[in-house]
Amino acid sequence: MFTLFNASAPSWNLLLLALIEVVVVGWNYGADRLLQNLDEMGMKIHPILKFYWKACWICTTPVVLAILVIFSWINFGHVEYEGYVYPTVIQILGYFITGCTLIWIPIFAIVEINKKCKQGASYSLLHPTSEWGRADNITQYEGIGGIIEDKEIEEGEPSREKISLKE
Repeated sequence: MFTLFNASAPSWNLLLLALIEVVVVGWNYGADRLLQNLDEMGMKIHPILKFYWKACWICTTPVVLAILVIFSWINFGHVEYEGYVYPTVIQILGYFITGCTLIWIPIFAIVEINKKCKQGASYSLLHPTSEWGRADNITQYEGIGGIIEDKEIEEGEPSREKISLKE
């Protein structure tokens, strides 16, 4: 049982989760936006390294992970211990155990979508809420050197001011 679990559990499920993460960050969130966030944090990255990381997040890593996931599925049915090959039914049990680690992602996604749709707020699933972000009453932020709107000043009146994070 240990050999079956050891051969099944840390396999295609981890590769698939990594692939999903890379695609979500690299394509949905955007590699440029991620690099901008790193710049906002004060991390100075050379332009050549920016190109390298962007290429990795968008192309190289997703392709390599997809190939590894496909080959792990093709390699199905080859779990053995000291020359004994486990029966197919037992190996399917191993893949079922592995699949149990992934099934919760779509289940909880569906639960949250249903909750938000009943409230009429499915748009909020993909956008930050007013509670998320900085603590100093910022309602809009447009990146480095951008505009902060409705930031309260000492008199309590909203203002529109240009900021720079390079201080």
